[in-house]
Amino acid sequence: MNSFIGKKILVVDDEVELCEILADEFTFLGAEVLQAHSGQEAFALFNSHKFDLVLSDVNMPHGNGFELLSHVRNIDQNNPIFFLTTGYSDHTLQDAYDAGAEAIFSKPFNFEEIIERANYFLEPLENRLRTKRFELNQNFKTEITLDNLPFSQSFDLLNISRGGMFIASDSDFPKINEMVHFNIKIKNSDFDMGDFSGIGLCRWVRKSTQDEKMKTGYGLEFIYLEPQALSSLHSLLDRLQTTSFIPKN
Repeated sequence: MNSFIGKKILVVDDEVELCEILADEFTFLGAEVLQAHSGQEAFALFNSHKFDLVLSDVNMPHGNGFELLSHVRNIDQNNPIFFLTTGYSDHTLQDAYDAGAEAIFSKPFNFEEIIERANYFLEPLENRLRTKRFELNQNFKTEITLDNLPFSQSFDLLNISRGGMFIASDSDFPKINEMVHFNIKIKNSDFDMGDFSGIGLCRWVRKSTQDEKMKTGYGLEFIYLEPQALSSLHSLLDRLQTTSFIPKN
């Protein structure tokens, strides 16, 4: 499926030749593509254009990729889709997802993987999360019950964001890229999620930390949600107003 026809994409990289190659690839797929070679150039384009997807390098002079991401999410928490690329960065996967990026790719990257992820995210949320795209053979399972806890206290164990969730744990960690089947119950006088069930993909694991404010645990990207869970996610996000894709704590 080609989701690029009629879409507007911004490619940002201070490597001019790479930027042009990526732009040509997206143009070939039917997208309208603009280019920028610094965060500042990209900032300016956001004043006059509405983009469906941004693909930005992290390390650039005059405004890096994380600064651009922050600028974009301050304008709109959910749009456009934002991918980061990097050869080297002080920022972790946890930082990227927490800041609001839907994906991060290490250079040199496989362009076909970017296309696959872009096609996936250009689908409406309802279509993406209500369709099982795979068969599970063996999978890591987790169940969390938070009945009758104040809403703020529940986040000591769990934090949900627009694209996934952080689950605090001292042991029993899934592997990175392992599928996780989850069933979570959150209920209190203000909000009732009922059974929040689905399948997530483990994007990162934190087995230890030197920061007292950070908990050990793992970050899951939502891959499939049961109908009730999908409805609950919409209701929850209206309350949270979060920019994070997968929270890091």
